[in-house]
Amino acid sequence: MNEFREAFRAFAKSGTPNSQIPIQFTFSDDFDTLVIPEQNPNGFPMKLECYDYGVYPTTNGWHSGPWDVTIWHPEKLRASLTEFVTSILLDAILEIRYTNEHPFNWTLIYTFEGNRIRDTTGLLFYNWLGRRATRQFANYTEMTMRCGERLRRR
Repeated sequence: MNEFREAFRAFAKSGTPNSQIPIQFTFSDDFDTLVIPEQNPNGFPMKLECYDYGVYPTTNGWHSGPWDVTIWHPEKLRASLTEFVTSILLDAILEIRYTNEHPFNWTLIYTFEGNRIRDTTGLLFYNWLGRRATRQFANYTEMTMRCGERLRRR
């Protein structure tokens, strides 16, 4: 295990932002996993897998590029993870687009490094002529939104 995974474990053990349903951690020799369960019936789970070479975020079909060990230094990783997990709990939105009730496009809207990010993943081949629909998922409730607003004002 290298310094990168040690920083991930330190983040996991030091306490992450409070959530209504507790965040789960799994540690192994090959990789470590952090899972944020759905916080409400309209929420979405988030999984972060940490290997010696990077942290990979995924949820319900959406995935993004990793926090790569060549770019992210262990001391910055903890702050970035805290900001990302806080955003997932307080203000992130997962938007899924469907064609004939089959998902084909996933967009995660979240706050990272002080900016609002819109990160999209999609299929290359899908039914272009199908009936379209969009559904949004969010882990925050009215109560957590008010709490998040107070945190941001400080």
